[in-house]
Amino acid sequence: MYSFEGDFRSSPNVSLGGRSGTDRLTKANLLQKAHEERQKREEARQRLRSAIILQSSVRSFLQRQKVKNFLREKFEEKKKIGQNLVELTRLLCFFYDEKKVPDLNNLTWLLQQILKSTPDWTIQCSAFLRKQILVKTCRALQSIPPTHMATPLRAIEILTQAKYWGDDYIIMWGLLVNNGFFKSMLRVFDVKVPHDLEPSSGHNPHLVLANSLLQLLRLPMTSQEAANPEFQIDSKISDIFEKFFTDVLSHRMNQQIYNFLLPSLRNMEIINIASLNHLERKISTGNTGLKPNISLLASLVKLLDGKLEQWMNPTTILTIVDWLVPTLPRVASDDAESDDDDYVEVVQPETEIETSLIVGDCRSFLNSDNFIKFCTRCLDERDVSLLGEITFHLLVNMKMQIHTNRLLYTLALSTSFVKKLWCLVLNSRTYTRHSEKSVASIRALLDGGHMTKSSMHEILSRLITFSSLFAHNLLSLHDVDFPGDDSPHSHNLFKSHELVTIVTTLRDVSLSLIKLVLPQTRSLHGMDAREIFQQLSGGTSLNFQWGDSYMGYAAMAFKSCSRLLNHLHTRHTRRPFTPESAWSSNAWLIGDDRTKYLSSNWRRRKMKQDNLAAHMADPLDEDLPMTASEAQQLTVLTNLPFVVPFQTRVGIFTNMLSQDRLSRESDRDVIMHDAGLAESSKVIHVKVRRDFLYEDSFNDLSSHNAPDLHRTLRVTFINQAGAEEAGYGAGVTREFYQQLVRTSFQPGRGLFKLTDDRELYPNPNADHVVENMSQHFYFLGRLLGKMIYEGMQIELPFAAFFLCKLLQPKNADVDINHLQSLDPDFYRNLMFLRSHEGDVADLDLNFTVVDDKFGATRVTELVPGGHDLPVTNDNRVRYIHLLSNYKLNVQMRVAVDRFRDGLSNVIPLEWLRMFDHRECQTIISGAEVPINVDDMKDNAAYSGGYTPEHPTIEIFWNVLRSFTEDEKRKFLLFVTSCSRPPLLGFKEMHPPFCIHNGGTPDRLPTSSTCLNMVRVPSYPDVEAMRDKLLYCINSQSGFELS
Repeated sequence: MYSFEGDFRSSPNVSLGGRSGTDRLTKANLLQKAHEERQKREEARQRLRSAIILQSSVRSFLQRQKVKNFLREKFEEKKKIGQNLVELTRLLCFFYDEKKVPDLNNLTWLLQQILKSTPDWTIQCSAFLRKQILVKTCRALQSIPPTHMATPLRAIEILTQAKYWGDDYIIMWGLLVNNGFFKSMLRVFDVKVPHDLEPSSGHNPHLVLANSLLQLLRLPMTSQEAANPEFQIDSKISDIFEKFFTDVLSHRMNQQIYNFLLPSLRNMEIINIASLNHLERKISTGNTGLKPNISLLASLVKLLDGKLEQWMNPTTILTIVDWLVPTLPRVASDDAESDDDDYVEVVQPETEIETSLIVGDCRSFLNSDNFIKFCTRCLDERDVSLLGEITFHLLVNMKMQIHTNRLLYTLALSTSFVKKLWCLVLNSRTYTRHSEKSVASIRALLDGGHMTKSSMHEILSRLITFSSLFAHNLLSLHDVDFPGDDSPHSHNLFKSHELVTIVTTLRDVSLSLIKLVLPQTRSLHGMDAREIFQQLSGGTSLNFQWGDSYMGYAAMAFKSCSRLLNHLHTRHTRRPFTPESAWSSNAWLIGDDRTKYLSSNWRRRKMKQDNLAAHMADPLDEDLPMTASEAQQLTVLTNLPFVVPFQTRVGIFTNMLSQDRLSRESDRDVIMHDAGLAESSKVIHVKVRRDFLYEDSFNDLSSHNAPDLHRTLRVTFINQAGAEEAGYGAGVTREFYQQLVRTSFQPGRGLFKLTDDRELYPNPNADHVVENMSQHFYFLGRLLGKMIYEGMQIELPFAAFFLCKLLQPKNADVDINHLQSLDPDFYRNLMFLRSHEGDVADLDLNFTVVDDKFGATRVTELVPGGHDLPVTNDNRVRYIHLLSNYKLNVQMRVAVDRFRDGLSNVIPLEWLRMFDHRECQTIISGAEVPINVDDMKDNAAYSGGYTPEHPTIEIFWNVLRSFTEDEKRKFLLFVTSCSRPPLLGFKEMHPPFCIHNGGTPDRLPTSSTCLNMVRVPSYPDVEAMRDKLLYCINSQSGFELS
């Protein structure tokens, strides 16, 4: 280009680096560009096609409307000049639009003309046109005003007669039913029939119309009978019945259907065996188009009421009920005894039936005598499975209580059903991921639950149902009926070997379910391990929000199985029926190192929960996490403690107590307090007079003066002169405990009594012996808790029923079977009364109990008006249970509750519930096991110049080994005040067993039980040692022999 500056040629810009990277065209860029261009062209073609289709549709619609309007005008012209009806029918079928009022009027006019010459019209008009007119007539009934319904109804009644259709009769009805015939008839019922009309309304003028409509409604179901008298349901009529179930029986329940339609259909027996058999086959194969709902269930209940005897085989009815019963919602009455409020209250129109009324009818049907007898006759495996599913829904989804539902109660007490249900549990089969062959579902569950969801649901539902029903069945059995053998008095539900199978199977299943709900190898489904543990071990309802996962059912199955196992184990503690090895599992062992870790965390959480660990400064306690493994072990200890060996549980319990004592004690504070240099809030100082030991202790150790009994106790005895006795420290405190326990629980004080087996239980008349009876029992409960807390063993033989009551939650009562430990003779008399073959009324008993309180007789009524209510053969079972409840629970409720409160003030009952009543007695008094002299020797201490090699010590051990077991126990009682060895061996004895030099051989051995010390003089030979020791232990004396 020319430049006015004189530079008429521009220098070319030459890039020596070649083409830039951004402008370089690569293969990938080229392919991407080509793809985008193709995409644009395809989008353009698609827009063009869409535009063509849209334009075509609009033109087609406009053209059809134009043609229809032309035909309407032509119809009106022919209508005026009276052309033949066939031509008018053809025209109307083409242009008819049910949304247009003029077309509805034309249809009505045409029907009126057809009705005037029906025979001629049916002959001249083709079957196709007749079907079209009927279809349009059916649809018109859903929209025309009630005042214009007469003509269409009359047309349907006349034009559907079998004589006009021949072989097409059923086909015609199938077409009408598929085009809303039943829905149209329901609308007619809704607007024409009064809400309160019933089949037995007498001469009500509306009844004639209602019966006419009813006859019209039932025509499709009777069409095959009209066409073929040998009625056998086929696919055509089955479709009609299925549509009837869908449109009529599944329709939202209103007043007309409930009050008139269903009762009338029941009287007509419109639902027959063949139709229900067909529905059952459809349900079993999963080919039905029906959807289960509460209205269908309620309708079938209405139709089948009183008709069940027609069915010889209950499988059909049970299949349908099992399919429909999950639609039963929970109503408010179901939640009266539940914590959940998850039912939904729906506001319904006035013409509709309340859901609670429908549910009530369904529940009444399920609880009726006819249905229960129908279900429980000749049950095969299929029927048991179906009935089990129904029971599962009532128990789990509706949360019904067995004792409040007659069906559940009857099934629970049905020996044959419970046994067959257990066989079904054992025989359930499934396929796993690791095997192409079917295996037992129980086996697959024990191997980790690798099975299909349907198989998992099946086995879990059966486990829940069986465990719940069998547990309730056990409540009705007395111990005398439960030997489990072939004796004449044995209950014939399960024999001993079958019970062993049940125990071992449910034990292993429960442990597997714990691992399934609390897995260590995968996520806990968004839930914290501690939260799952609390739901599994607490009394609250399960609240697993895991969508459609089966984990919620697995948790329910665990609670049901563990509850049944606890029922059986409690029965076993009273009347053994299985080997002890059947309860424990070698697959669930907790090592010593794990025991200390587990007990430490459990104790810290419990203390934090009860606000008793505020003094603990460990920052880790602010949020102590719980691992899945720890949650598994704690779940076992709180729900199935008997699975873990007793020694392991004792180790966990003593570790928790020991750790708690150490956490509360400061050696420096205690030493400074003992030296008089400081006052410590962690030491309780008590001064007691020996002659008023109980009274002074009751005052100084009351909850007001000593609110925290976990603290260290320091005791000073006051002699008769009022001066303090010499001696201070742990030895004196131990002596104080021993003497206080002896004087507190002795029957002479009036707070406790002895059974015939010389076992202690609260005196029912204690309120007449001492004032403030409840405070005394609270004090004694705290005293026993303190003894256990300090690891001391004292021989206090408590009655079994009393220990069972202590280990149960508050307000929980023990049953009649525990009466054996209170009064065996009284229990046998009640069992005689139960089985008395004569007339019980001859015994002249009534519903009262007579108490003799210190010579004063008082009559107490077991029920209101019991004095005038005689005991008869019909009510004797109730009398027996009321009387035993009075003896075991009512008359000593306050004493037991206050004693339990005092015990739990020192030791959490959650810890004690790791043990049954026998083991709890062992915790208190020690184990009835042989005394191991070698263990005593290995853990003994020596003082006063004695050593393990001293000749006197060697003579002592030789003599002690030569003693009989009874003599060894007397010796241990002489030294420690308890004839039983420590639970975990002499290494756990505190203070340790000690042998002190007792001086010259002319002296007798003496003991200091407060120090677990025996003073043995230096006897020269075995004979002297043996004679002196036997003399002392048989004299039952200690200090006074010094």
